[in-house]
Amino acid sequence: MGEDANPYRHQIVEIPPINPIIVEHRLHQLVCQQCGILTRAKLPQDVHPSGYGVRVSRWAEKFTAM
Repeated sequence: MGEDANPYRHQIVEIPPINPIIVEHRLHQLVCQQCGILTRAKLPQDVHPSGYGVRVSRWAEKFTAM
């Protein structure tokens, strides 16, 4: 029996499971009782209308560019 001073190394890289954080914004709409116009609330300025947050968007950009 001998000793291998330089064994072959086989490594596996894995990404741990991701637990997404979901933030819901409820945009109510109502009809004005005086003029009858339907209005709806707007998303806060810092919320992207796509439904994806900054980290998800950057992650997608990184992996689609590969």
